[in-house]
Formats: sequence, structure tokens, C-alpha cells
Amino acid sequence: MIMDFRGLQSIFVMLNEQCKMIYCSIEDRKMAEEIIRDIDIEASMNGENIIVKEKEDFNLKIEKIDLENTVLFAVTMEKQFHLELIYQDYFTGLYNRNYWEHIQSGTIKFPRVSNYTVVMIDIDNLKELNDTCGHGEGDRAIKTVGMSIKQCIREGDIGIHYGGDEFLLLLFDSDIKGAEKVIYRIRQEVASKNENSGIIVEISTGIAYSNCLKSLQNTVQIADMNMYMEKKTKYKNKRKGQKSYRRSAEKGK
Repeated sequence: MIMDFRGLQSIFVMLNEQCKMIYCSIEDRKMAEEIIRDIDIEASMNGENIIVKEKEDFNLKIEKIDLENTVLFAVTMEKQFHLELIYQDYFTGLYNRNYWEHIQSGTIKFPRVSNYTVVMIDIDNLKELNDTCGHGEGDRAIKTVGMSIKQCIREGDIGIHYGGDEFLLLLFDSDIKGAEKVIYRIRQEVASKNENSGIIVEISTGIAYSNCLKSLQNTVQIADMNMYMEKKTKYKNKRKGQKSYRRSAEKGK
């Protein structure tokens, strides 16, 4: 029997001396019964008043309560949260936007470091790939950049698929030069994967350094601004090159 535990965090039940359920904190008693089924509670207690067990995706705390005329068992079932399911972006193998939101909110503690560098990365031609080659190639481009990032950052650094065609890197105890070296390696890795896949993936990057006096949000905004400045420069140069090519072509007629 497959039970749907999505969105469920905890269940509390009371059992009588015969281990029959006399109270359940959720309406769907069958769900609770499924979790504690096949557990021989009396044998599991083994003379103890409180035990902790694991069953499926739940941690179970079973407490024996001796009353004057009877015995009750209080069972608390807490959902186990698998962090890789909550925070991993399976599309790229990096952390997902949810992880970033939890860093910002303080749910995930920011490491104690003296300095760090934020790198923003954007795929320049994702829309073009989607429009001309199909969304399958666009998806491959996102995976290409994600895999390249994962291969090029250190174990203690953080790579996040920020959303769509954007990525965010947190490089700890790193300065601008260190970040530039990481970006160079990522570009080389993307270029190598381009040769193997037959598609051209182009990226723009922006860097911002913090000695921890600036806020994380402010540092990210600066990196984002620098990235868009690079994209804007590329676009202008591309337009200039196209105009120059057209003029040369017209002269040659």
C-alpha cells in the first residue's frame, strides 16, 4: 500500500493496552496505522518506558504510560526531512532556489568566514537555443553550465541554480582574482562540453567581493549588475560587428 505523506510533518496517536488506536491527531487513521503496522510495541519496549524507532520516513517515539487501572502507549511520529530532496536541483546537480531563500532567511546559517566572493552567471543564448533548436537543447545548455560549475568549484563553496538561465556561486575565503580563476575554469569546461555536444553555449559573469561588512544581498546585487554590464557590452559589440559586416558586404557588391 502506497501512502501519501506529502506536506505531513508529525502524527500523534494513543494506543490502549491491546495496542488498539484510541486517538489519532489526523483524520486519516489508516495512514497512521500503516506507519505503526508490524511494530510489536510491547516487545519493542523491552522493559523501557520510552523508545525511539525509525519506520519508513518517520522517527517514532513510543512512550509507555502506566495508569492506575490500565496502560497506554503514546506514539509521536515525526517526518524525516531528506535535505537532498529539499535543496537539490536535480536538473543541474547544484543547490536550488529554495536553498538560497533559506540562506537569506537565516534558516541555513552562513559560514563564518573573513571574506567571500559572489559570482553570478547567465546563459547568453538560452532563448536563441530554445527558439531555433527546441527546448531540449535549451535544457541541455542549462545542464552543461550546471555540471561545469559543479566540477570547477571547491567542496566548501556553494553553487546554486538561481532560476531559469541564471546561476549563483558563493566562493568562501576568496578574492576577485580567485573568483576569476574559477570563472576561467568554468568557461573552459563549458567550451569542452560544447565540442562534445555540438551546441554552442555562451555565458556572461559578474563578480562582487565582500569582506563581510557588506550584506549578502547587497553583494549579490553588485555581482548581478556587473553580469548585466558584461552582457550589455557583448550585445553592443555584436551589433557593431553585424553593422561592420553589412557595410563590408555592401561595398563588395
